[in-house]
Order: sequence, then structure tokens, then C-alpha cells
Amino acid sequence: MRFPELTRPATLDDAEWQALTDLSDRMRRAHSSSDWSLVVGTAKELCEAVAKQVIEARGGLAPTKYDALLTEAHRLIDRQPGEGLASDESIRAVAGAVKRIAIEVGALRRSHGTGHGRTVSPDVLAEHAEVALESALLWCRWALRRLDVVVEGRAVDLVRDLRQASFFKGDLARRLVAADLASLEVEEQRRLGLAVGRRASRQTFNVLEEGVVAAAGDGPWTSDYRQGVVEGVFIDEDGHVRITAPAVTAATRVLAVLEPEVARQVAQRITRAIEEAEVSYAVTTVELSEGVEALQRGSERLGPTELRLDLGVLAKQLAGLRSG
Repeated sequence: MRFPELTRPATLDDAEWQALTDLSDRMRRAHSSSDWSLVVGTAKELCEAVAKQVIEARGGLAPTKYDALLTEAHRLIDRQPGEGLASDESIRAVAGAVKRIAIEVGALRRSHGTGHGRTVSPDVLAEHAEVALESALLWCRWALRRLDVVVEGRAVDLVRDLRQASFFKGDLARRLVAADLASLEVEEQRRLGLAVGRRASRQTFNVLEEGVVAAAGDGPWTSDYRQGVVEGVFIDEDGHVRITAPAVTAATRVLAVLEPEVARQVAQRITRAIEEAEVSYAVTTVELSEGVEALQRGSERLGPTELRLDLGVLAKQLAGLRSG
């Protein structure tokens, strides 16, 4: 009898993947030798191992009880958005049913599988083994297919990569969808927005287009992410002013879609932050001047008078700085 193979997620290293393939191979060998109890026991172990990999990838703590372990792992990836992943309710219902079946593998292992010292050997049939094996593989293949997207969207990894990694066309857009901004804590949303805005001001075109320009339109954007983006466009990691005209222009468009009072608060926070700030050594006098002009032009397109006045104060303060 042939069974579908597990597909290796790119995020698993050799040792992590070996742990899963060892269990899968052991389960298949037990099936080939008609060791039905071992098939049942190993099927449950495989589900456990995959569930722990998922929870580890999300930075969580794995519950010790089997039912809770699978339930938590499933919850973490059930609504995971990402390229090629379905999120409609019918698919979620099917996946939920598969999870419930996989949980029952634990009960089957208690009654018919290995891993317990027994006084009497259970009467295990081939059907017990095949149901356990097929159920385990079905849930594990579903979970592993989502694991790369889970890791790709981790906010902490994305913030780190925005500091130094290369971003090709589509990379940031895909990872921001996978990050599921609305599901993140407010501080994580802002931190991610700051990292995007800062990288955009370093003239990384793809980040500017997919993380700042796009944030002025429809999409997975939240208010806190947008606020972080705007602030990041003006202030770098060291508290220095670092601006470019294209990034400032995009930032004013993001301000335009924020609630007016929120936009004012952002402008005022930036103004306070640069009161005693220095200009980054990476910014030339010409770039600073062009950035101020872009801010002045962008503010003219904004509706609320109070916001335009706030941005006028910010522009004046920026104009009084000297580049490094």
C-alpha cells in the first residue's frame, strides 16, 4: 500500500526534518511488517512532532497533553494568510474535521498502540493501523504545507531582514500578507511599520513601493502599522533624521488615509523626536532639501487645516537642520 509523502518545508533544518522523516519511515516500515500497534503509536508521535514544530515556529510553548498540543498548533495556522493558502470557511471546516480525526489518533494509541506497558496485548487490526496512519499523514501534510508561510510572516524575522536582507519584487508584499498585521500586538504592528519606513528611506525601491506606497491604499494595513511607517520614514534606528523625497511623498499619502487626529499625533511625535536630533551622515544637503520640499508639497494635498499646520511646523524644523 502506498501513502503520500511528507513535503519538506524550507524552514526546517536537516536535523528537524530528519526527526520527522525518521518517524514517517518507522511508521511505514511497521505497516510493511504488519506491526499494527507500532503503526498506531508512531502515527500519534508524528502528529506530536509536527505540532511542536508549528508551535516552535510561532515562538510559543507547546502544551504537554496531546489534545491540547494539536489544538494549539492548529489554531496558530488555521487562519494563516499567504500565497497559495485557502482561507474560505469551507476549507477551514474541512481542516478542522481533519484535526479532530488526528486528535482521535491519540485515543486510538491509548487503546491499541505502543508506548504503554500492558499486561495483555490489544487486539489490533489492520484497519486500526491504516486509519491512524492515513489520519496522521493528512493532518501533518496540511500543517507542514503552512509552516513556511508561518515563518516567513514572523514579525521578529521580518524586522531583522528589513535591516539587512535583500528584497526582490513581491518579497515584502508576500511577507506582509503572511504576517497578518491585524493579528499582531499593537507594538509589533508599529515596530514592523517603523522597520519598513526606515528601509524605504534607505532607497530600497521594492520596500518603498510594497510597504509604504501600497499602505496608502486598500490592503492588510492597520492604523498602527501605518503610523509606524510614517515615523520610520523620518527617523532611523539611531534617532537621526534620515529622509528621501520619494519616501516622504509616500508617507504624506499614508497620513492622508489615517484618521485626522491620529495623523496629527504622528506629525507631532515626529516633530518632538527631531527637536534635538542630528541628521544622519548618509543624508546629503540636497537630499534633506528635497525631502523638505516633498513634505511641503505633500501637505498641500491634505484636507484638515490643523494637519497641514502641523506638517508646516515639521517642515520648518527639518529645514533648519544641517546634513551630516
